Amino acid sequence: MSPRRRSTGLLLATTVLALAATVSCSPNRGDRVSIVGDSIVTFDTEALQKDLGGEYKIAVSGNFGSKIDGVLAPSQLMATQKFDQVIFNVGTNDAIGGVSPEESVRGCQVWWRCFPRPAASTSST
Repeated sequence: MSPRRRSTGLLLATTVLALAATVSCSPNRGDRVSIVGDSIVTFDTEALQKDLGGEYKIAVSGNFGSKIDGVLAPSQLMATQKFDQVIFNVGTNDAIGGVSPEESVRGCQVWWRCFPRPAASTSST
């Protein structure tokens, strides 16, 4: 198996595990969930909605062939709405396109600042 294919496989496996952990660990309150990413989120939307039933309200922005920096504008549009949970599913196109991990992290940091933290997750000490 080539290093590129191995990296892509690891990214996909990590994403699936992170999504499963997020959904299974949070109490379901009819949360509104934003999923932003590349084409993988678009391909999995129907299966995800079926698995979750009607208990979550999901908004998906899947951007075919986009690298992390290419989904910033759609992310900013999604960030204008209120969501209880936000899932970023990106990195595959960066990995196969030769983008360095450091550059990918910088792109994600810009994203994270687009979405305000929910009041429940902020602490006051």
